[in-house]
Amino acid sequence: MATREEVKIDMKVRLYHDSPQRLFQAGPNWEVQPLGFYYDTEQGVDIAMKRIMLDILAREGKSLPNNRWNQLRAGINRDT
Repeated sequence: MATREEVKIDMKVRLYHDSPQRLFQAGPNWEVQPLGFYYDTEQGVDIAMKRIMLDILAREGKSLPNNRWNQLRAGINRDT
């Protein structure tokens, strides 16, 4: 199971890829910004979070059933 620190690293790498200017703008407070700071749309948030999850699952050789993906998508939004 991925540690909190590993997830933070994955998240920062994804933000660096998707929104480098906003990540630079956030500086050391990058973790406290809502996802809407980095992504303009809900769809952008969903795609980014799914990519992060897929990376973590691939490293661990695991997968998620569809209902869990739906729960993940429903639990994360631009205000998160």
